[in-house]
Amino acid sequence: MLQLNIPGGAVARFASRTGMPTFGPNESQMRISILGCGWLGWPLARRLQEAGHFVRGSVSSEEKAVKLRASGLDIQVINLHNLEPDKIQAFIKGSELLVISVPPGYNARGGSMVEALRKFLDIVGQSSIQRIIYTSSIGIYDDTEDLSHVQERDVTEHPNARQALLLRLESLVLNQQFATPLILRLGGLIGEDRHPVYHLAGKDQITNPEAPVNLVHQKDCIDAIQHVIDRAALGQVYNLVFPEHPTRKNYYTKKARQLQLPDLHFSQAPSVGKIVSSEAFIRDTGFIFKAGI
Repeated sequence: MLQLNIPGGAVARFASRTGMPTFGPNESQMRISILGCGWLGWPLARRLQEAGHFVRGSVSSEEKAVKLRASGLDIQVINLHNLEPDKIQAFIKGSELLVISVPPGYNARGGSMVEALRKFLDIVGQSSIQRIIYTSSIGIYDDTEDLSHVQERDVTEHPNARQALLLRLESLVLNQQFATPLILRLGGLIGEDRHPVYHLAGKDQITNPEAPVNLVHQKDCIDAIQHVIDRAALGQVYNLVFPEHPTRKNYYTKKARQLQLPDLHFSQAPSVGKIVSSEAFIRDTGFIFKAGI
């Protein structure tokens, strides 16, 4: 594996602004803009609003915006593939913190996503934004036959298309010159209404039975983001994965039985996988995972 080095200019900005990094209480109300009020961004917006922050959110269509505005939140329509500078400026006006929670997509539009984010950040750079939290993915790491532990510095030397896209998007956030960034690489997302076991139930020849799971609950994601906002934790790249890693076979078999789903049938072929460590995030921020998997 290749060790990931945060660019020198970014490191200098982190050191000058945060002391690599700073973790201290920050109880004042903030003005926060959340790009992407979807499955994760929407409940995050509600939580931050309830905590006393002024929150402005965005969705990609007017139809979605109408539904969410009923909550009392200021919801703007921002389409990254059809950027309108006036709308973006209205979306971030007066905000100190920008949360980017937009799925990158792993298809032919990957290149356009990189260009879209670059243009978006160029516009944001003319605003009052001082901090950026960007939600990335542990898909950036390789699976291996030895099921190795991986930390934030471990990235592949030969990225596939998906990994290359994730790296390029992270690099854009890390290398912008106007705000202090925090990258959170999220594990496989689960929640009350979302779980991989529903897709696996009843299937045959499910791959990688001995691979560890690397999951994180929606509630823990929201708690973690609020935690770093309140404690001004910035200037780093962190994994956010629940720190227990049962095998896929054991975990999904048990979960399917709990939910009374059809039996799962796993392949006998050798497994590949990884254990993604959240040790650095827990150590540096004092965060405690509570929702479990």
